[in-house]
Formats: sequence, structure tokens, C-alpha cells
Amino acid sequence: MPRELLMPVVLTAGLLILAMSAGPLLAEDTVVNSTSTFLGPETEWAEAAVVIQQASSMFGAREYYISGAGKIVVVDVRPEQEQGFVERRYEFNDRADLLGKLLKQICQGDVLGVAAQRSESEPPPTGITPPLLILRNPKGKTQAVSFPRDGSTQEYEKAWLAVSALKGLIQDAQPHYTGKYAKSFIPQDFVWSAETVLPRRVVHWAPIATAQDNARLQEEYRHKVEIQLQAIEKNRAEKARADSKNQD
Repeated sequence: MPRELLMPVVLTAGLLILAMSAGPLLAEDTVVNSTSTFLGPETEWAEAAVVIQQASSMFGAREYYISGAGKIVVVDVRPEQEQGFVERRYEFNDRADLLGKLLKQICQGDVLGVAAQRSESEPPPTGITPPLLILRNPKGKTQAVSFPRDGSTQEYEKAWLAVSALKGLIQDAQPHYTGKYAKSFIPQDFVWSAETVLPRRVVHWAPIATAQDNARLQEEYRHKVEIQLQAIEKNRAEKARADSKNQD
């Protein structure tokens, strides 16, 4: 075959080989499942959003509002002896990167798909309240699912850990608001989540121990320790007398 005819054939074969070798890599990078289908292409995630709500009757509650535009609002509610439940709010801007990374993990773990498969399974153990995850896609549609840790895959576990790691946002941050727990507060850009978030704020809070309660418990503990020490000393004395008699 003439050289001028051979070159296009070689070039075409080379391109086919590259395409075949790149196929598996492209397949690994592109996740297609219930969650990714709902959220749509990554290029449109600037219009997406996530809300995460966690609550514990003993330790308080925390909510994360994360938009694709880069705004993050964290609402943290904690029990305090003197003031009851105190709410602290934190705001962060220019963090669009966070939502992108979080949504990728959520897609990899197919959180919506796992939740759908779990719908007919047994409920979680009593006293365990998993986070509520609300996803809003670029078209404005929302889906809310329970997000317990016990997923079926390692990718789901990674998604759960990514959500859990959000607590690091406020670790060294200063709140822009501190005050009484406002049960009706929803960040302005997230009013679409109110219908789902507000009803779940009805939490049966555990009683907060007062200073008198703590003092009483400490006194009871000291009394029990004193009784135990007296019993130990009595046993030692009886053993010493028994040993003395045996020597005689």
C-alpha cells in the first residue's frame, strides 16, 4: 500500500485504540444512578442546594444549608443550664467548591437509590435518629430522605462521612448570631425547605440537669464511695484478726 494511503489507516487505528482504552476511565468518572439522574449534570450544580437536619433530644440540633452559589448557613442549638436552649448561627460565603465535592460523594454513594431500597426494611433501633438529607436539583425539584450510616456500600459510607465532616465548619468559627432558639427561622435563600424542615423541629428535649441536680449526684457518689471504703477496711480488719488467730 502506498505510504500516502497508509497514514490515514494508521491514524484511524490509533484513535480507535485510544478511544477503547479511555472507555473504562470515562465510565469510572461518570456515575449514572438514581441520585445523579435526579441532580443532573455537574455543570448545572450552581443552581442546586443541600439541607441537612440533625436532632438529638439530649444534645441539641444542627442544620446545614448549602447552596451551589457558595453560601452556607449553619444553625446550631445546644442546651445550657442557665438559658435553656441557645441558638448560634454561622454564615460562610464563596464556598461553591464545598457543595460540588459533597454532591459528588452523594452521587457516588447513590444516597437516593439506597434510601428507596431501604424503604421496606426494618426501622433503625429505638433512640437513633439519622440525619434528614434534602436535595434540591437545578430545576427546583426536591427530595428528602433519611440518611443513616448503615449503608450497603463503601461509597455510601464515604458519603455519610462527608456529611458528618461538615461539623468541622464551625469548629473554630465565631457565630454571627447568638440568642434564644428560634423555631421558625429559615435562611432567606432556603425558604423552599421550610415545609420539610419546620415540622421536624418538634423535638422532645431531654431535661437539662441543674446545678442542684449535679451537686446531689456528686453527694450520692461520694456517699457510695465512703460505704465501699468502709467495707474494704472492715474486710481488712477481719482478715488481720483471722491471720492472727491462725498464727497462735
